[in-house]
Amino acid sequence: MTGRLVLGGGVAWLAAIMLFAAALQYSAQGRHFSSSTPVSAFARLLNVDNDGRRLPSWAVITATGAHHALVVEVEADDASAALLIAPQIVARVQDRYQEVLIYVRQQGARDRYAAHRVQWTPTGGYRELVIH
Repeated sequence: MTGRLVLGGGVAWLAAIMLFAAALQYSAQGRHFSSSTPVSAFARLLNVDNDGRRLPSWAVITATGAHHALVVEVEADDASAALLIAPQIVARVQDRYQEVLIYVRQQGARDRYAAHRVQWTPTGGYRELVIH
């Protein structure tokens, strides 16, 4: 019985590590956004300031966290403002995550892919990648 539990746990960890590695590899590519409506309660919480007011120039569409990493998808009036948007998101989650990847898409763009990605880590700070 114990052997099966250990084997099952090992398989589960291996699957989780493989999924995380695939997600990181996928994160280096342009991201596709499916909708401009937040799909989770966490994404909706990131869309308001500390006073509960909706942020006017950008909106978090999805926010997915696993294994101390968070991937956030944002639609913005100005995607080139990604480095100004990122700290507003990171400030709310930096105590829970070791890495935050923020994909910023131009609102109303004909293609549905992010134009900018900002990576944040506690040791590396903010790094922007312009995706074209």
